[in-house]
Amino acid sequence: MPETIPKMATHTHGDGSKIVLFYDPSMSSLAQKILESDLGKKIFVEGKVDWKHFPDGFPNIYIERVHSIRGKHVAFLSCISPSNCFDQLSLLYSLPK
Repeated sequence: MPETIPKMATHTHGDGSKIVLFYDPSMSSLAQKILESDLGKKIFVEGKVDWKHFPDGFPNIYIERVHSIRGKHVAFLSCISPSNCFDQLSLLYSLPK
């Protein structure tokens, strides 16, 4: 019996998008490939993040249009390394808010 691949949820939101795709800057190449291959399907929409730091090095993460993602599904592409682990955790803790 062949394996079946589960289908993605078909629930859509007001703007027609299904999943907001966020990504660490180190994953931008893969994220762009996903977004480009998704044209026409409208499964993903790009989530914009401004990855800044305060003068002391603490992450100053800004999620653009954060209120527009309320109630939506999100995906996050990451490649965790010691240099960006805290930045990515800051974003992940911000998303549920």
